[in-house]
Amino acid sequence: MIWMGKISITDLATTEITTTWIRICWMMKCKPSGGRFTIRYAPHAAITRAAALFLFFLGGGEGRMSVNAVRPAKVWMWDGTLRDADGSWQPKSLKGSMKTATAIGACDAVIVAGGELPRQLWGGMDVIGNEGANSAMDPVGCSGTVVARSSANAASSAGFWTLLAPGASIALRDMDDIYRRWKRAGLLLNNDSGAWNRTLREKIDETIQEGWRVYAVSIFHLDPVAVRRLNRSSAAAFHGKGSRLESLTAMQQYPLPKDDDRYSYVSGPQLTLLLASDSYLRRVVRMAVRAVYSLGLDVGEAIIALHGSGRTAALSVVQPVDWESGEPSVAWKAAFSMFHTWYKAERNINERELRNTSILIGADPEFVLLRDDGRIVPANRYFDLGGGTGADALVVGRRIEYPIGEVRPDPASSPEGLAANVRRQLIRATSRVSDHSLRWAAGAMPVAGVALGGHIHVSGAALTSRLLRQLDRYVAMPVAMVESDNGRGRRPRYGALGDYRQQPHGGFEYRTLPSWLASPLTAKAAFALTLLCAKDTWALPVRPLMPEREEAAFYEGDRTELRGSLDAIAGELAGLPSYGEYARWIEPLFEAAHRGAVWDESADIRRKWRVGSFSRA
Repeated sequence: MIWMGKISITDLATTEITTTWIRICWMMKCKPSGGRFTIRYAPHAAITRAAALFLFFLGGGEGRMSVNAVRPAKVWMWDGTLRDADGSWQPKSLKGSMKTATAIGACDAVIVAGGELPRQLWGGMDVIGNEGANSAMDPVGCSGTVVARSSANAASSAGFWTLLAPGASIALRDMDDIYRRWKRAGLLLNNDSGAWNRTLREKIDETIQEGWRVYAVSIFHLDPVAVRRLNRSSAAAFHGKGSRLESLTAMQQYPLPKDDDRYSYVSGPQLTLLLASDSYLRRVVRMAVRAVYSLGLDVGEAIIALHGSGRTAALSVVQPVDWESGEPSVAWKAAFSMFHTWYKAERNINERELRNTSILIGADPEFVLLRDDGRIVPANRYFDLGGGTGADALVVGRRIEYPIGEVRPDPASSPEGLAANVRRQLIRATSRVSDHSLRWAAGAMPVAGVALGGHIHVSGAALTSRLLRQLDRYVAMPVAMVESDNGRGRRPRYGALGDYRQQPHGGFEYRTLPSWLASPLTAKAAFALTLLCAKDTWALPVRPLMPEREEAAFYEGDRTELRGSLDAIAGELAGLPSYGEYARWIEPLFEAAHRGAVWDESADIRRKWRVGSFSRA
């Protein structure tokens, strides 16, 4: 029996149902646990799926069924008043909805700007668990489809997608927790806990005194809304003795002279143009996005420091100053309106059409060529900068060198297709390297100080914070369970959670993974998990804030702790509409992780991929 996931059966209402489940448990070798029956199962088995479906249709215990209302998806904002977030900013009349509980639909999105969203607005949807903020399993579509819901993840809201601002009651507020998370992710200016405990006004003032520039960057769903540069006079806006998370209300009283600083306030097309031309500003915005994302937020004003060397650091994330007047600025209204238009179109697609959409994945995994003494042979000795296999740049001191090889396969729509394309490029690359004594190495860091990545490119699926968080949980976590101890040395400079880059072709690359060329089994599973997340993103749980224990285990390379979440991950994936399509690639990785298997970075990847002289091995 493969121990891949579990379905818990609780609150059985009748003897007949109990007897039925005892019979099913006998057939499936499940075990009673704490007054409940737990089925440990192989998700690909037909009997397991039938039993799981039967459980959900019972409607009892931890299985839940939800029927979506047949109405278009909407985006709301809650700040004590429910409003349309379509740019009109009109309050929603709650006279009927508070009684009938139909205000927020199962396919809607809600921006929680402040306070706690009243349960009466949840449209009769059940709360699933209580383990953390906003870990809901959303329905698959918005066209009246009946969909299964599982309690594998907890929820503060059920069904709809919640996007949190710092003012939300369930947003992370523990400053010690924030400090630990940012320290692991490499976002802090320094690791001095004493400096961290100063007020935000003091932090800004001291940072500027030390020669850094400080910016306030408004972020909404991975995109910048506005940027303003702060000076020491604007630091006076951050007031309050002993307070560590202050409002920016007074900052509008200290505007920077527009003639002296083009970043006194930048938004809209002007911000787009500046981002295209100013590499330092792009770094500031990237750090702001990371800071907001790392706290489980989608909305916030990040206070970011920029050094002349190009280094950036996060000082704080606070409620956007542009909301202090009671109504968002023109820039924020435009951002909400654009999101509302996109979201309605995205969610109102028939789910069958969505699952049939062609999603392509590509990759650019890295490797190094090593002599017998462990020294690197520069990749540009054998490969050009472009092409299917090329040399990748690395800055060493002030020099640009090309020690790393990079495989660039054609994209594919299936795991086996992309794996075949990777192997094809490796075969071609092998023919170009005349020195057969060299060892081809991959993984996280096969050579001390040289981190290698296994970025996966996605096109045909929208880049959302929701999908990024799913990739973190369902792709990065399982891969980290089998990577070698060298993985911890790669992070956080490379391979941080939520690391992505948008591509000119309209897709994006997920950059968190190490070079899975070290393990073809892991590579195929990573491809399959990425496609599964992209296809079934609206059916997957979303956990904006990863539990601190799991996040710490990821950055520290604690495989034992990580494996503790594997059953939950497997269970959450097993009931997805597209799981059967990808199970044969996913399950071998999960089995390997359960066994405690770890990939070998000392082995030659040509042997593993069976290319060159190893093709018959």
